[in-house]
Amino acid sequence: MGKLGSEISTEEYAGVECIKIRTPSSIKKMAESWLLDPNRGFLLVGYEHKSIKRDGTELINKVKITKAVEAAPGVWFPVEATVLSGPSFATSWTYRKSFFKAKNVQVNVAGLDEKTYRISFPEGTRVVTQTEVLNG
Repeated sequence: MGKLGSEISTEEYAGVECIKIRTPSSIKKMAESWLLDPNRGFLLVGYEHKSIKRDGTELINKVKITKAVEAAPGVWFPVEATVLSGPSFATSWTYRKSFFKAKNVQVNVAGLDEKTYRISFPEGTRVVTQTEVLNG
């Protein structure tokens, strides 16, 4: 493994032995990690992004899947999660905690077609998409 290679280990999460993949960034003082549950089809149960500002302040963004359902044989879907969002490099606002909850998860529903996934935005809606290339 080189300086920027991924580190793979195990870590206990919510009483389950998970696979942890940690990838340091080419930008110093930053890393991302993912926790996968091998007992549930390698369901992503946790994600963390850490970075350190120039003043030494540590910024952490986390997603923790707290509940998942087997939506189809071998297909797990997160239905409850907690998201902890830290301040960005440009702002001074504090951490915020959000909660995600899904109900009535269904797969392979008959009658769904392309029209189901078209979004009609109300008059005056502004949609912005952005791609940022780092280190490239």
